[in-house]
Amino acid sequence: MEARRAHNPKVVGSNPTPATNRLEWGTAKRLCLFFIHYMQNKQQVCIIISCMSKMYRDVLYGLIISMSLIALLASGCANGGSGEGASVTFEQLFSNPSQYNGKEITIEGFVFLGFETMVLSEELKYSGYAEGHLVPGERMLWIEGGVAADIRDGLYEQHMMGPSERYGKVLVRGRFQYGGQYGHLGAHKYQITPSKIQLLAWSPTQ
Repeated sequence: MEARRAHNPKVVGSNPTPATNRLEWGTAKRLCLFFIHYMQNKQQVCIIISCMSKMYRDVLYGLIISMSLIALLASGCANGGSGEGASVTFEQLFSNPSQYNGKEITIEGFVFLGFETMVLSEELKYSGYAEGHLVPGERMLWIEGGVAADIRDGLYEQHMMGPSERYGKVLVRGRFQYGGQYGHLGAHKYQITPSKIQLLAWSPTQ
């Protein structure tokens, strides 16, 4: 036995390592192509897999699960700016409103509730009419359906101009619409119908 090993150093014991224990690069590439074929012909491929050896069945099932997860994650990243519930900024939303029209979005902004006014704005600014008096900025969405009482009670309140006004920073998820006339007297071109509103930490001095 020792003489045999000396003349043939590749021999390992009396039973050489099976070739099937090694997945070569060419095999890996073929498995990737197989995955693509599987996604298009699932029923046919499942029949083929059932006829394979257990080792290759395990490998293929593992590959299919892994590639499916990767595809799902990639799809989520690709839809990050336009899919249902996608987080968007005011800049993204107003630059291309048709991309989000009729879709569920998530957006951060400032809610302002006042006389005939219920809007989500990109920013708050000083009105100049009274010291410390804040009003919504130029880019805003009409909030269809208003704001729940618990959210309203958590907002800041001001009375400088007579009627009570409330405001604060929020994260809103809801259905976005554009192209119509929304809000009081149809004065707004953009609207969101909230499904969830979350108060965010913020103060007027920030």
